[in-house]
Amino acid sequence: MTAPSQSAATRISAHLGTNPHIEVVPHGLLEPVRRGTRADPWSGQRPLRIGTFGNLVEEKGLGILVEAVSQVHQQDPRCGAELHTHGRWLDDNYRQQLRERGRAVGLRWSDHGPYDHASGAPHPARSLDVAIFPSLCEETYGLVVEEALARGVPVLVSDLGALGERMGSGGLVTPAGDAAALAAAIQRFL
Repeated sequence: MTAPSQSAATRISAHLGTNPHIEVVPHGLLEPVRRGTRADPWSGQRPLRIGTFGNLVEEKGLGILVEAVSQVHQQDPRCGAELHTHGRWLDDNYRQQLRERGRAVGLRWSDHGPYDHASGAPHPARSLDVAIFPSLCEETYGLVVEEALARGVPVLVSDLGALGERMGSGGLVTPAGDAAALAAAIQRFL
C-alpha cells in the first residue's frame, strides 16, 4: 500500500485499525524547475508580495489569509505588504465577501485569475516573496508547497495534514484557523 505523505499514511493506518506497511511515495512536480525560473529574493526595496495559488475556496483558508494580511496592513499601512491570489475561485460570493473585507482596510490585493501550466506563462510562485497555504483541511500532500519551494519561495502553512511535512525547513507552520498567528508570522518576514 502507498500514500503520498507520512501524514496520510498515519491517517490510513488509524482508520484501518491495523498497522499495515504503507510506503510513502511523494507525488513530485509535474516538470523540473529550470534555471532562471526561480523567484528573485525580496530585498525590502519594494512591497512584500504575499500570495497563494491553487483552487481558491474557503476550506483552503482564504478567509484566514485575508484577515491576517489585513491585520498586518492595519498595524502599519506603510509596511508595503500586498496580497496576490492566483487560481480559480469556486464561489464568487465568497470572493466578493473577502474583497470587501480587504477594501475596508485599504488592502492592496491583486487577483490574477486562473493560471495554466500549458500556457507557458511563468508559474505564479515566481511573482511571490512568501507563499501562504493556511488550509483548514487535512491535506494529504501539498503540491503547491512543493511548487513554491522549488522556485525558491518560502512558505507559511497551517499545521493540518501534510503541508508542514512537505515544507521541511522552507518556512513556518502556524495553527490552522489562527489569523493572529499567521499575521505574526508575516511580520517576521517583514
